[in-house]
Amino acid sequence: MKAAGVRLVEGIGRLDVIGMVGVTALRAVVQRVLSIRRLLRAERWDAVVLIDHPGLNVHFARMAKQAGHRVVYYIAPQLWAWRPGRMRAIRRWVDHVCVILPFEEELYRRGGVPCTFVGHPLLDDMAGSYDRDKVRAAYGLPRDATVVGLLPGSRMGEVRALLPKYTGVIMQTPPQFSAIKIAGERAYDLARDGETVDIPAREIEIGRLDLVEHSGDRSVFEVECGKGTYVRSLARDMGRDLGCFGHIAELRRVEVEPFTADDFVTVAELEAARFGGKTDEGADEAEAP
Repeated sequence: MKAAGVRLVEGIGRLDVIGMVGVTALRAVVQRVLSIRRLLRAERWDAVVLIDHPGLNVHFARMAKQAGHRVVYYIAPQLWAWRPGRMRAIRRWVDHVCVILPFEEELYRRGGVPCTFVGHPLLDDMAGSYDRDKVRAAYGLPRDATVVGLLPGSRMGEVRALLPKYTGVIMQTPPQFSAIKIAGERAYDLARDGETVDIPAREIEIGRLDLVEHSGDRSVFEVECGKGTYVRSLARDMGRDLGCFGHIAELRRVEVEPFTADDFVTVAELEAARFGGKTDEGADEAEAP
């Protein structure tokens, strides 16, 4: 929502907590909840749209309704899974519910809550169905074996809590496709021939590892690391610790001592140097008979 231009008053990342919290953190959460209640009372909006997170949003629904707002709840509480008694609170404090699972629409309507099925947001990023055999082949799973999927969520707090483990001097196992020599041969050559080799872990140093952005299944980091660090292995190992698959989608190197971003040469500058100041298109025209 922030990326779409929405002004965030108190982002959910500052209200959400995992596990036990100290007195200071609890006080901060209470203060932010109270600030949102004051905002609901002071502002006049056409509607207050609550998204997921029933632990807080059912309370915010009550606050918003008492302040005279129309309340819409998107990704409403999964009453069919646990605490069905919350239907009474939803019926009292929410004007309309938008659900993402088709069977939930009838459930809420039977409970006396106006409801519309709007589809699951995951379908914006993935296909509605997949070929079973192709998926198993892609992940190296036996065709007839029983497969159980464990899909833990990786909240920003969980990712941040992992960062100290990968900061400082640590042991890292290079990837199979690396330039490490095994018995005189490059590991990537062996990997291309289909061989899997044991590559020993080695000591590396990561001076800084910061989480810049986290959204859904994508995280953006800034890393300062020493010679010999494989960022691919860093993503792989962090993904394993979080119970998911980690890989590099985009890598941008901004500084290699003694060079910085001010020393970068762009592709356009390289092409201009190659063709004597002309563009690639202009050079083709100049060479044409």
